Amino acid sequence: MRIFLSLFAVLSVVLAQDPVAENIEVAAPENEKDEVEAIIESNQVSEEEYVEYIDDLGELQKMINENEYVLAYFFHPACIPCMEFSETFNELPAALEDHEWAQDIELVQINMGADTEKIKEMYNIDGYPWVNFYKNGRASRYQGRRHIPKLVKFMARRILYSFRFRIERHGTYIFKQAMDGRITEMEGEMSEESLKSFLENFGKPLVSDYTEEHTMVIFNKDQKHHVFLLLPDATNEEEEMKYNKIQDNFIEFAANVEKAGHGKDTMFMVADADNPDNYRLVGFFDVIPEELPTYRISHTETGNRWGRRVMKKKEWEPERLFEVFKNAVEANEKFQLAEGAPENFYEMEPLFLTTAVFEQNIAQQKPHLVLFHNGENELEMELLKQIAEGFPLETFKKKKRGYPRITEFNIKRNYIIASTSTSVIRGHQIKAGEFWLFRGLETMTKYDGPLEYESIYQWTKEKSKKKLIEGQHDEL
Repeated sequence: MRIFLSLFAVLSVVLAQDPVAENIEVAAPENEKDEVEAIIESNQVSEEEYVEYIDDLGELQKMINENEYVLAYFFHPACIPCMEFSETFNELPAALEDHEWAQDIELVQINMGADTEKIKEMYNIDGYPWVNFYKNGRASRYQGRRHIPKLVKFMARRILYSFRFRIERHGTYIFKQAMDGRITEMEGEMSEESLKSFLENFGKPLVSDYTEEHTMVIFNKDQKHHVFLLLPDATNEEEEMKYNKIQDNFIEFAANVEKAGHGKDTMFMVADADNPDNYRLVGFFDVIPEELPTYRISHTETGNRWGRRVMKKKEWEPERLFEVFKNAVEANEKFQLAEGAPENFYEMEPLFLTTAVFEQNIAQQKPHLVLFHNGENELEMELLKQIAEGFPLETFKKKKRGYPRITEFNIKRNYIIASTSTSVIRGHQIKAGEFWLFRGLETMTKYDGPLEYESIYQWTKEKSKKKLIEGQHDEL
C-alpha cells in the first residue's frame, strides 16, 4: 500500500517503503512554495522514504486506470478543515495495514489550489474537502464523517461486497425501487458481475449515510416517512460488533418495508450521533445521549414521531422495528413519542405543548397551568377551555408576573424528555386528567379540588399570584 500527496503544477509526492529520497522543486508562485513546504513538513517526508513526483493531472488518471482501488482526497490549502484532515489522512496506511483486503488500495491527496476549476471539471468535484473511492476506475463519493474508522468501513463495504442486499428465505434479492420517471437501462450481456456493477453505479441505496450535507433533508417532504438510525461511536470491539449488528438489522428492516410496498414513500438514513455535524439531528429528534443507540420514525407532513424510548436487545430485531413502523404508517398512538408542534402553536389557546416545546415553555418563571391528558379526558378539556377564556393570552403577554398561561399536554402522544432539568417533574409521576401549576421546571403544585370551573379558576389565580420561593412544590 502506498500513500500519495499530489501537489499539481507545484510538486507531487508518493510515499512508500523504498529507502530512496530526492528533492526536486518545480517552478511555482512563492506563496504556493510556502504551502507545499508546510504540507510536506506536516507529512514528514524524510530521506528514508521513496518520493515520486507527479506534475500533471494525467498522472492521477493513470493511477486510477492502472489500480483496482484508489482512495483520492481532494483538498485546498486555504481550507482549514481540509488541512486538518490532510494530516489525519496519513494515518490510513497504519489503519489498513492489518487488513488483507486493503493491500491493493492506493491512497492519494490532491491539492486543488493550483488548478481548482480544471480538477473540478475532470473529476466532477463540487467543493472541498472531497473524498472519492475509485474501484476499477469508477468513483464513489465518501460523504461520511472524516474519521479514519469510518473511512475504513466505507472501503471495506465496497471491496468485500459491491452493494448492500438481503437474501430472503425464498432466495429473493431486495433492491430499492427507482424513483418515478427515472429509468436507467442496463446495456450489454447479463451476468453476475455486470449486474453487480450496474446496481453499484446506478442503483439508489436503500439506506443512506446522513452527513452534514443532508442537514435540510429532515424538512424534505418528498417521502411521507423518514426513518433515522442514530448510532454513537463504538469505544471498544464489543460495541463495534453490537452496532454493526444493529445496522444490519436496520437494513433488513428497510428491506421488509420495501417488500411491504412502502419503500417509495420512505427514506432510511444512518447518522453517527457523535459526529459534531450531526449533533443537531439528535437534538431535533429530542434524543439525549443516554438513549443512544436509538431510532426515530417521522411523518413529514404532521411532524409526529414514533419509536421506543428504551431499546432492549430484542427491540432491534427487524420484525420489532417493522411493528413500530406499521403503527407509524397507520398513524396509531401506539409507539408514538411526540406530536409535531403546529407553526402557530404559541398563539393557540390553550397553548399546545409537545415533547419538543414543553421544557422551553415551562422553564419560564411565569405561571403555567397544564392539563395532562390522554385525548379522552373530555370533562377536563372542556374546563380547560373555559379557564383559558378567563385568562386570555393577550393579558398574559402584557403581565410580567402573577398571571398564568393555560396549556395542555397529551401524555399518550408525547413524553417529557429525561433531561436533568426535568427530573423533579418526572419524579411526580403525573397522570392523565391532572391539573398542575408550574413556576419553572422545579416549582409546581397539583390541583386536588373538585372538577368545577370556579374552583379551578380561583385556585389557579391564587397560586399564580403567590410569591415564588425557589424549590417549593406543594406549598406553592
